[in-house]
Amino acid sequence: MASETGSTAPSTGDIADLTSEGTASQSTLPEHDEHSIYHGGKTYKRGKTRPARKRDRSPNAWYWKHGEELSEDQNKRWMCEPCWEANTFTHYANTSNKAITKHLNDTHNINQHGHDNVIQLQITPADNSSISITPSFFNWEILKLRLIEWIVVAHITFSQVQNDWFRRFLAVLSPSLEKWIPKTGNTVRDWILAEFKRRQETVKQKLQASKSRIHLSFDLWTSPNHMAFIGIVGHYMSSQYKVETTLLGLRRL
Repeated sequence: MASETGSTAPSTGDIADLTSEGTASQSTLPEHDEHSIYHGGKTYKRGKTRPARKRDRSPNAWYWKHGEELSEDQNKRWMCEPCWEANTFTHYANTSNKAITKHLNDTHNINQHGHDNVIQLQITPADNSSISITPSFFNWEILKLRLIEWIVVAHITFSQVQNDWFRRFLAVLSPSLEKWIPKTGNTVRDWILAEFKRRQETVKQKLQASKSRIHLSFDLWTSPNHMAFIGIVGHYMSSQYKVETTLLGLRRL
């Protein structure tokens, strides 16, 4: 792992990560909660859970999309989220740009443009008695988005990604596909929240660019399990001078 000076040589604490946790099970992860990680006699504060007013300016390098900021005393570190999902605590000094990018590329096949396209086999019927198998590619970001949409729209539990039968099904479609799907429901939850915030920002930008006033309508609704909700819908003319209707809020009463 990288030292505090930014080189790729491992520090003592990071060597322990590689030797003791590289093939660890969930029970051997460092003691942790949503606010802190306790490892090697040190307490690392997790950046995602700190109040916004106490956070430093958010890092904007591309590799922060795949990592979480940790704080230990006055030191800032980058923790690899794919490694954490695989039950390994891997972290670098936040100044170790080359070491971080090398780790993502060598260990997780992730570069500045995201995951490389992954080879899979496309199976199609050739005739009534045989099939045709040809290699094709899938785009990681599209796969991730479709997984999120399936879980949200079909009301699938987050823990479904941990189901052995589901993962066996993916492995049949492509042996390389199964390894890209997260192994914990918490990761899926984080993905969904991140996608929600991304779409929320898109709605804000569209409203700011509107060519008209924004008119509101309200709709009361009772769900099948007898919960009362109110929907708030915005109506406006977009920057392309087209009438748009957008859901702005859905709140339980």
